Amino acid sequence: MTHGRDERLADLQARIGYTFRNPDLLDEALTHPSWTSAHPERPHNQRLEFLGDAVLQFVVTIRIFEALPAAREGDLSRLRRTLVAGGAEARAGRRWGLAPCLYLGPSEERDGGRDRDRVLEDAFEAVIGAVYQDGGIDAVRAVLEPFVSEILARGRPAGDEHPKTRLMEAVQAQGSREPTYEVVEAEGPDHRRAFRVVVRVDGRVWGEGTGPSRRAAEREAALRALERLDAQE
Repeated sequence: MTHGRDERLADLQARIGYTFRNPDLLDEALTHPSWTSAHPERPHNQRLEFLGDAVLQFVVTIRIFEALPAAREGDLSRLRRTLVAGGAEARAGRRWGLAPCLYLGPSEERDGGRDRDRVLEDAFEAVIGAVYQDGGIDAVRAVLEPFVSEILARGRPAGDEHPKTRLMEAVQAQGSREPTYEVVEAEGPDHRRAFRVVVRVDGRVWGEGTGPSRRAAEREAALRALERLDAQE
């Protein structure tokens, strides 16, 4: 490595709050698969990403479970999604300054991969996996603590304030299209209307809601869809 890269990696470890005993693990975590086509001797980061994803889920789950003893399962699931989905990992990767430290192949570099959310998410998870391999679960908990604490400092998840927004973020995080809402029934006089709405994701009904206005019925349908997501986790 060049002296400049040595400095970048030292700065990165300072931002992460962890110094690697085996720096080869950090190099592996920062190596995108596109790099290995020209450098087959170097392992890419997908194995560490696989490990880091599981470790991240575990550590975040334990931390919020301990911090919010009165929270319901659905609230805990939504808070966990806030921390590990919907772009949170890419934002964390940018805060750590992962982009200039990545090993990318020429085509990925030309295509803007250094600032692509998916590339940064994968690298973030791979770094978590590398920290676990190098220092164990307590090291991972220490590294993740600033991110978890920042979310917890905002208070218990609002739960029902913005269910449509939360649903959109959740389904987009898992690669689905934006939810669509359809009024399937509206009855009663103008001053006492009753609406029934279904919400669809990728063409399938995920939830149904009723209310005195279309907006209220859509909100109820989004809540039912979020409950379905929570039950799947």
